[in-house]
Amino acid sequence: MGGFQIIDATELQRRMVARIVARSELTDLAPADPMMQLTGAAADELEDIYIAVARLLELFSIDGSHGADLDRRALDVLPDGLLRGGASRATGTLRWETAVGVPVAVDVPIPAGTVAAKAGNPRTLYVTTVAGVISAGSTQSNPVGGGGTDIPASAVEAGLAGNADADSVHVLVTSIPNAVTAMNPNPFANGRDAETDDDFRSRIREFTRTLARCTLDALEGQARTAEIDGRRVIASRAWEDPINRGYVKLYIDDGSGQITETAIASAEWLTDSVAGAAGGEQEFYVRNWPVTDAPITVTHVPAGGAAVVLVLDVDYIFLPSRGYIWLHPDVFPTGLGVGDGLKVAEYIHYAGLIRLAQLLIEGRASDRENYPAWRAAGVVVRVLPPLSIHVEVSGQVTALTDADRPAVVAAVTREISAYVNGIGIGSAVIMAEIVERAMGVAGMYDFVLSAPSTNIPVAFNEVARLTIANITIT
Repeated sequence: MGGFQIIDATELQRRMVARIVARSELTDLAPADPMMQLTGAAADELEDIYIAVARLLELFSIDGSHGADLDRRALDVLPDGLLRGGASRATGTLRWETAVGVPVAVDVPIPAGTVAAKAGNPRTLYVTTVAGVISAGSTQSNPVGGGGTDIPASAVEAGLAGNADADSVHVLVTSIPNAVTAMNPNPFANGRDAETDDDFRSRIREFTRTLARCTLDALEGQARTAEIDGRRVIASRAWEDPINRGYVKLYIDDGSGQITETAIASAEWLTDSVAGAAGGEQEFYVRNWPVTDAPITVTHVPAGGAAVVLVLDVDYIFLPSRGYIWLHPDVFPTGLGVGDGLKVAEYIHYAGLIRLAQLLIEGRASDRENYPAWRAAGVVVRVLPPLSIHVEVSGQVTALTDADRPAVVAAVTREISAYVNGIGIGSAVIMAEIVERAMGVAGMYDFVLSAPSTNIPVAFNEVARLTIANITIT
């Protein structure tokens, strides 16, 4: 048998005794002979050395190493570095209320950073990520400026422990005047522990297979390295446009199905706002990218002339993924004239994970060490959020007679939610998989699935997700 083999102490002593007899006048060694005691001790030490060598070899194997050793092996295999995915924080919303039927007389601010907790030891803390207010005349809080009925918040600590059932966060940690209760109307979800050894090994192998970078697998794998503010991309799907060759849409999701984050950029001059162009310029970049599909307005201000709003795909070409503007040579054969101005009106761009994933694909010319270009030359890759399909699931549990039925129902709810919310982009929801996940819960006897009544197909640019409001398990 090839490869390194451990030889035990008994076999090692037998070999030593055989060699001693072969090289001396001895014909045999009795068990009580001092030479047998000496060879036995040496054999035990040699066996320990064999075992140590075997363990050392395991440490230099991706399959045999664990924890920090596996992290080091990833650096050995990939000198530029591949880091284990960190834990992500659970997200949800919080609501503060006054005593029943008692509105406040004046606005009561709830600053970003206000903390509430889930009871327990130790307590799990949750912090608001935007400012809220209990408006004068109201009995409950809302986000400042609208945008929802409750205040977005996240767990302070990353990990599964931050996930919480609805109406389980009640402890007031930060004092809010006139507020007597805090609550979470919906669950805190999408909290995940750091990437496990098995998942990290799979990603190391996937990463090495995609080092060509220009493949679809490479783009998807690179997008899944994006991590920001305790959230990370867990699903990605690259799609090549069959008509516009060289154009790729890369859809990403963090498990929530609601990854869209945008911001408004102020109007900006692409040339010097006072002196104008030096003359001959034809390529420009907006400061904030990637830009959404919302229209942008580009205005040409000729030196000494009237401003003209340019027409997309006639006067200029625009690549939202890079914020790149190219003046069409048929209209601007020599680029801008001396003193000409070019400006962009207020526009909307992606932020958060989408922006980071796009940066990881495009690279940064000023920092190639940390952000090398990942896409192939001549290819346009646009990172986008998928369309979210809100799945509805209902079913009835029959538990074993000696099982805690409410606990079984809660566990089935969690398992089905984990299945649907872990499905990749473009992957269908399979009824049999829902039933199998439910039946895998301890204490289950039978499960009747009422909805969905058929498998749910999902397009390449869609992702199926399940909220607590859309699952009913009885």
